[in-house]
Amino acid sequence: MVCFNDVMALGLTARLLEFGVEVPRRVSVVGWGGSKVGAQSTPAISTVIMPLGELGRVAVATLVPANRQPSGQQSEQPSEQPSDTETKGAQQAGEARQTSRPARAPS
Repeated sequence: MVCFNDVMALGLTARLLEFGVEVPRRVSVVGWGGSKVGAQSTPAISTVIMPLGELGRVAVATLVPANRQPSGQQSEQPSEQPSDTETKGAQQAGEARQTSRPARAPS
């Protein structure tokens, strides 16, 4: 399950454990934001880290030249692309067991 942020992922993990769900054996929980608290929890949650500074820099480099062009002219796109997202604490990623139930066709 992918959560909006690491705090929600921690809350979901705690609730799943309360109900006896084996995390990460049966369900993988992934947070968003790279919080250090997620790595210190038991079990540790996986988290997605977006390079926000780099994404912002590339966005500005793309938009500013576009605004300086006379209307109707195409500006050159910057050759830089933001780097991929990073995952940390990925001990859970891919560890959730696949269920043996086949997918059902909609009725």
